Amino acid sequence: MIKRSFWTKVLGVFLIGGLLLGTGSLALAAGGKMGIGQDQMVNQGMGRGIDLEEKWGSILEKLVSRSLITSEQAETLKDLAAEKMKERQEFRKNMKAMMLEERQKARKERREEKDPLLSDAVEKGIITSEQAENIMQAMREEREKERKQEIQDKLAELVAKGTITQEQADKLLAKIEEEMEKRQADMAKRATMTAEEWREYIKNREKPNVLQNVLDAGVITIDQAKEVSKAIRLPGGKGMMKRGNGNNCPFNQR
Repeated sequence: MIKRSFWTKVLGVFLIGGLLLGTGSLALAAGGKMGIGQDQMVNQGMGRGIDLEEKWGSILEKLVSRSLITSEQAETLKDLAAEKMKERQEFRKNMKAMMLEERQKARKERREEKDPLLSDAVEKGIITSEQAENIMQAMREEREKERKQEIQDKLAELVAKGTITQEQADKLLAKIEEEMEKRQADMAKRATMTAEEWREYIKNREKPNVLQNVLDAGVITIDQAKEVSKAIRLPGGKGMMKRGNGNNCPFNQR
């Protein structure tokens, strides 16, 4: 059994700080494939306003129960994370005594030199690259599960207020789930591509725009779409909140 109280402290450092993985890929596969990179982890949103203790503890326990990692590996990961947390705390303590320019330089050097948790664990033979992939996949699944529940709750609130009907909420949810599935498929594709191939793929693929799609289909009105966009951050990056989606956002068009 993994001690969850530990992960409350550790994951606040490594998930929010983006230190589970490095700035590049976990380990470039043969042919220069991307593998799992830090940006993929950050995009899953783990560590943003969630119960890190419960979520991360649950993830590791599930992996142990599925025999994807051993309890010994989980404990070793815990010890490794503790070391890195101590290093992080010491770094932050030293930063307080620095001038602004010195802090900026120190941060830059640390970004270049840091030895992230999972990539370090792979290099030290604690876990395999495949097991690191399993951990990241479990994180994605947990985040998607949480995100879906958040969206369902927000849609229910909009229905209760009379902003949209239950039928409209159901159609919106179906479209959102469709986009989530596409996103998962994209992440699977990414692991097989080089950085250049991925950039080209992103450049040419259709940009997700849930509200524009349901507007075009006549599911909701423009006024309803505005209310939905205020309540929910939809799949597809910036979505259609105040930051908008550039010229693709119907609210930005004159």
